[in-house]
Amino acid sequence: MWYLTKEQILNARMWSILPQPPFVLCFGTAKTSVALLILRFLGRVTFWRRMLLIFMTVTVLILSLVTIILLFAQCTPAHAVWVLDIEGAHCWDPKIANYLFNVTSGWNVFVDLALALLPATFIPSLNMRCRKKIAICALLSLGIL
Repeated sequence: MWYLTKEQILNARMWSILPQPPFVLCFGTAKTSVALLILRFLGRVTFWRRMLLIFMTVTVLILSLVTIILLFAQCTPAHAVWVLDIEGAHCWDPKIANYLFNVTSGWNVFVDLALALLPATFIPSLNMRCRKKIAICALLSLGIL
């Protein structure tokens, strides 16, 4: 930052913040697609697994949307998030945003692990060849990585 002009610093801050909403939304939609795939395998057999998947999916999407909204609602005017020297700008305490971002990240990690491990609880009972069961379990468990 010592070698950048004020305009370059402003552009760097802006371009590090503006792309964040699609990234946050990608996390939620990716988990939703995996959960919907798992729901197709489940059918209507196990109530608690279905409710768990629906709960996790809905909460991930809600937290993602709240995170995106908070990203720009934390300062008035909104571009004060990346322009630090606006006169009359008012921003919330950064601890609020950091806390929400940490909660969202932690919940995303938990849901990733749950989506990776949940198939191992029901795939062995499916009516398929053993090779397919192993392949499906391995594929759906890649979320651990």
